[in-house]
Amino acid sequence: RSLYARSRLFKLIIDEAEKSLHQADMNVAAAYARLVGDKAVRDQIFNLIRTEYDKTIRCVLAVTGEPELATRFAAFRQRLVEAQPHLDHCNLWQVELLRQYRQTDSSSEERAQVRVPLLLSMNCVASGLGWTG
Repeated sequence: RSLYARSRLFKLIIDEAEKSLHQADMNVAAAYARLVGDKAVRDQIFNLIRTEYDKTIRCVLAVTGEPELATRFAAFRQRLVEAQPHLDHCNLWQVELLRQYRQTDSSSEERAQVRVPLLLSMNCVASGLGWTG
């Protein structure tokens, strides 16, 4: 906590990590995880991700002294609230497109038809999160 209070660089690193954690959605992550066919592998890896995500949140909150993520970033939170329904839709669309893409032969016309919407869905999610894509 004292380093967070006195180091601008450390504060910036923690603040950016906190914003990223706030943007992460474990329900969406679970939808992507369901693309993994081997249930044992899927569960093992996703449980590890979920555990580390929860631990990291606890650590960031311990450092910042805040009760929940991103309370200091009102405009950031509001933008995410406004974008969330669209992001959820794009993420679910992308999960379905990935499923279709993986189920097609690499040289098939169907795969070629799925490729562009899949790439567009990636750009939509990146734009919605405020990234460059």
